[in-house]
Amino acid sequence: MKKTGIIILSRYNSNRLPGKALIEINGITLLGNIVKNVEENFPHIDCIVATSNHKSDDKIQRYCEMNFSKCYRGSLDNVAKRFLDCSVSLNLDYAIRINGDNFFLDINLLKDMIKKINTGEYDFISNVPGRTFPFGMSIEIVKTNFYKRVYKKINTIYDKEHVTSWLYNNQNYGSRYYYTNEKYKNLKDLKVSIDEQSDLDFVKKIIAFNNNKNNISLESLSKLKDKILSHHN
Repeated sequence: MKKTGIIILSRYNSNRLPGKALIEINGITLLGNIVKNVEENFPHIDCIVATSNHKSDDKIQRYCEMNFSKCYRGSLDNVAKRFLDCSVSLNLDYAIRINGDNFFLDINLLKDMIKKINTGEYDFISNVPGRTFPFGMSIEIVKTNFYKRVYKKINTIYDKEHVTSWLYNNQNYGSRYYYTNEKYKNLKDLKVSIDEQSDLDFVKKIIAFNNNKNNISLESLSKLKDKILSHHN
């Protein structure tokens, strides 16, 4: 069994939606809901919030200490380094990256991706290419030793801020497995990540149509999409 951890990249400051990580949505914070979904469905896997060492993220650390134990702090702007250093600090063979603005998590997809980890065949596993999944339900998995080599090649500010952008721009590097959403094609351009107030309002609308449940399957989201959008616009 490969040692695997789930790293949630989160920051308190946001230009478009300040303090969004700790905004309450249906009785739970954005960050808290991600952690809850992970811990309830993957209790055997370490889960850690990786935030920055800037004083603004003291609030993230305090929240973690009050609600769950693991919080790693690293570079503010070099998120790639923060992600790598967090992976190394936990001695992970594989690190699963989930963004801190992704309220929803596709549990079944992540379970399947973890099975791919255990084959040991792949350096990089992702559902991002082609954007067949909704924005805000992205999952990426990187072999730590592989990412150490990748990091040495990262030399732009953009690639340091965007953890996996170098990998997408260098498709021939490493062994990869990409997931595509062929079943629920109407979700391709849907955005459920929370970047600004309108996104937050939309996620709240999804929850209301989903019987006030704080997570939703792709199947349910696909069935509800048109109804949600007609009420949201």
